[in-house]
Amino acid sequence: MDALRDKVVVITGAGRGQGLEELRKVVAEGGIPVAVDLDLGEEARSLAALSHQGDVSDAQLWTDIAGGIGREHGQLHGLVNNAGIGARTPPSWTSPPRPGGGPWT
Repeated sequence: MDALRDKVVVITGAGRGQGLEELRKVVAEGGIPVAVDLDLGEEARSLAALSHQGDVSDAQLWTDIAGGIGREHGQLHGLVNNAGIGARTPPSWTSPPRPGGGPWT
């Protein structure tokens, strides 16, 4: 399909997992991907037309992204807002008691 042919799409969280798959999909559909992540891997960097490594909560990062898109491609057509807060350790909270007692299943 060419649904994204020549469309500029920013993908946050593009360094791995779902974000990397979305980056691959944009490429496969003829789009112009802009990869953003805290830790961009080599594959993401090689697939992306533009790449930016940084924290998506940083306003300056977005200023840089917008400037790069404006200079290189003129405008943005889409955003895949995939970046999230993830822990590499189990969460510190526990589930609330189940109404009526007993374990959650």
